[in-house]
Amino acid sequence: MPYTPEAKDQMLRALFNGRRAVGLMSGNREVRDAAYKRQEVQFGRPSGTDGRRQLENTQEVRFPPFDGLSLSVDGFIVFDGETEIVRQRIEAKPYQRGDSAIFHQGELFVSLED
Repeated sequence: MPYTPEAKDQMLRALFNGRRAVGLMSGNREVRDAAYKRQEVQFGRPSGTDGRRQLENTQEVRFPPFDGLSLSVDGFIVFDGETEIVRQRIEAKPYQRGDSAIFHQGELFVSLED
């Protein structure tokens, strides 16, 4: 039996309420770069349809410029302290030395769906 929209909203708020950290993935692991560090993220109120409820980041998330020669980012990880909450795949994007990964409001999202 599918969860109600209200139940999904409660679950999302329980996991993602308050400030969390977000990290970047390259392949199946967190990015390894001398200048890399996880960034703070805050998610807004649940929204969406009855079948799919989601939270989106409420502010821009900007990572420091990368120090390595090149890497590809294809996902992100949301952390509560050192505990991984969720991994989310995104379209792969290449970065070169000196590039910053920037996610604008609403570009990072987590969801629950039927």
